[in-house]
Amino acid sequence: MGAVAKKETTELAEVPMIQGEHIDARDVLLPSLYLMQSNSEWVVNEKTKPGEIVKSTGQQVVAPRDGTLVIVPLAFNKSFRIVEKAGNKWVRNEEFDPGKADEWDFMENGKPLKRVSCINVYAYLQKELEAQSVAQAEAQKSGEMMDVSQVALPVLITFRSTGYRAGKEVITHFALAQKCKSEPYTGKLELSAIKQTNDDGTFYTYQVKPFRGGQKLTPEQLEECKQWRQLMLVNAVKVDMSGEGIGETVASQEY
Repeated sequence: MGAVAKKETTELAEVPMIQGEHIDARDVLLPSLYLMQSNSEWVVNEKTKPGEIVKSTGQQVVAPRDGTLVIVPLAFNKSFRIVEKAGNKWVRNEEFDPGKADEWDFMENGKPLKRVSCINVYAYLQKELEAQSVAQAEAQKSGEMMDVSQVALPVLITFRSTGYRAGKEVITHFALAQKCKSEPYTGKLELSAIKQTNDDGTFYTYQVKPFRGGQKLTPEQLEECKQWRQLMLVNAVKVDMSGEGIGETVASQEY
């Protein structure tokens, strides 16, 4: 994990504190996005459909099958996902350790396990960021308080297995931003799911493309992205992982 952030680094900006309350970024639970497969628990329970991209909080469908999402990348890191070798059942997540990068198969307590590389990307959903700006403007105009449900939070998107290549497209975006001495959130990416078939069966995997349409972020949106990026770079955030182990297909490993 990264260095522990100092108290003043993790405080959320412009949050008035009621007596006895203290909120910093590590108290806020950021949602995860999950790509549904035919054997996903939420699909089996008929709450979602294969190919849909679902937010962990409320199991909200944020992109239908064959739909797209425009995301504003903020930060990324790498990790390992440990699964049972037979059936790919999720066991736990681990920090990335370059020394274990070649140990894909191993035994633990007499059980064969395997290590899967993951690229974890924090991003805003553009539509949620825009909806927040509209709600803020309407509240300011009317003099009324803004509806809390309109507040946008970044999400975590994990790329692994056959989706790992799409994660590399995101890292390429970060590399290009670094090369031109810019910030990753000044550009946008298009996230979608495509249907594939291999020896493991038929499944959906992420696809990432550059997105050059739409309006540029406002100064206020850019500042909000900057604040969250700073927090993420020191691991001063917590993520809702309630969807881990819901039965997503883990297809053949790509390096």
